[in-house]
Amino acid sequence: MVKTKAESAEIAAFFEQWAIYEKVVSLGYMAHEEVFQALLDAVKDRPAGGRFLELGCGDAGMAAQLLKHCPHDVYHGADITGPVLGIAEKNLENCGAEVTLHHEHLLDFVRNADHSYEVIYAGYAVHHLSHEEKRDFFQHARKRLADGGCLLMTDVVLRPGKQREESIALYLDWIHRNWTEMTEREMALIDTHISECDYPEEIATLLSMAADAGFQAGETRWSDASGFHHLISFQR
Repeated sequence: MVKTKAESAEIAAFFEQWAIYEKVVSLGYMAHEEVFQALLDAVKDRPAGGRFLELGCGDAGMAAQLLKHCPHDVYHGADITGPVLGIAEKNLENCGAEVTLHHEHLLDFVRNADHSYEVIYAGYAVHHLSHEEKRDFFQHARKRLADGGCLLMTDVVLRPGKQREESIALYLDWIHRNWTEMTEREMALIDTHISECDYPEEIATLLSMAADAGFQAGETRWSDASGFHHLISFQR
């Protein structure tokens, strides 16, 4: 089927944005190696088997490695970006789990899923939801967890006491000072994405939302030196 100009432009934009993401990961700017180790520490002592759900799974590269260390019977991944799921499928080929990928927004999936999961993971995804959507997310994530299950979130957070605009400005200032190998165009696209799409919350707000949804006390399991990136666990 011949693609329209709009479809071709959308695909081209995706691959440009994805190349930027891969560059950020490869340069360690969002500490993906440290996140992986903290995630592994959080999951490794749980019983083997069961179901693992990744929301906003992207290319599922981190999950593919995690499942080799912490075997699960089933892996479900959900992402709103269709082209990335083809990359995820390849990355998960030898993960040892039965894999199903869903082209669906993470909030729609967690609202409508008909399975329970021992582990739910969302990596750098929940901060794209509005305040009320995050409340909804915690309510439904708890419902989707099996007894004793765990929700794990790696995410961008607000600086305590700062409003969104001020904290975003501080975050972008930190990025511009530290992500020194990005090109001018790459940095412009990053600025636009963060300014338009990021709606982070304070750690205290996330903990409160989780408590209101019935989770046990949340625990920060990792944060980077900038204070903007955290891995938090919530027990059902």
